[in-house]
Amino acid sequence: AARAQLLEHRAGPTLVEAQNVADQIEVLSKPCLAAGVKLEFLHALSSPQLIRRLNFQRFAVIGMAGTVVRSVVTLGLVLTGAGIWGVVWGMLAERLTTLGAVVAVVPWRPRRQFAWSKFLELFRFSRNLYGNNVVRFFSANSDFLLVGRLLGAEALGFYQFAYNLPHLVLDYFTETVSEIVFPVYCKVQDDLARFRRGYAKTVTFISLVTFPLMAGLMV
Repeated sequence: AARAQLLEHRAGPTLVEAQNVADQIEVLSKPCLAAGVKLEFLHALSSPQLIRRLNFQRFAVIGMAGTVVRSVVTLGLVLTGAGIWGVVWGMLAERLTTLGAVVAVVPWRPRRQFAWSKFLELFRFSRNLYGNNVVRFFSANSDFLLVGRLLGAEALGFYQFAYNLPHLVLDYFTETVSEIVFPVYCKVQDDLARFRRGYAKTVTFISLVTFPLMAGLMV
C-alpha cells in the first residue's frame, strides 16, 4: 500500500500536467478548428484557378511558403514557452499565409450569384464521381472496422500499419500525379488522339516509378 501511494504521489504531477494539456486541447480545438476550416474554405475558392491555368510552380511555391511559415511560427512559440498554443498559431499562420498569397496572385473573386444551369452541369459530371468516391471509402475502410471489431485494437494497429506501408507510394505519388494531369486532360479532352497519348505516357511513367518501389517493399 505504501509503495502504491508513493508511485501515485510521484505520478501525480505528471497526470495533472497531462490532464491540463488535454483540457487545453479540448478548449482550443473547436474555435481553432472552425477558424482553420474557414480559412481553408476561402483558400479553396481561389487556388483551383492556379491549377486550371496549369500554374503548378506558383501553386507549389505558395504551399512551401505556408509550410515554412508554419514551422517557424510553431518552433518559435514552442521554444519561448507558448506550449500547445505554438502548434495552434502555427497552423493558423500557415492558412493565413497561403490564403493571402493565393488572393494576391489570383485576380478572380467569387460573386454572390448562383446559376442553376452551371450547378446542373457540374452535378451531372460529378455525381458519378462522388458516388464512386463514397463507395471506395467504405470499401477501403470496411476491413479496418471488421479487424477492430473482431480482433481488437492491438491487432487493428498492426494491420493498419501493414496496410498503409505499401500504400504510401500509391497515396502520395499517384494522387499527386493525378492532381496535375487532370487539368491537363481537361485542356485536351476534345483531341482524343492527344488525350490517349497523354494518358498512355502517364500510366507508363507511374508504372516505371511505382513498380520498382513496390518490389522493394516486398524484399
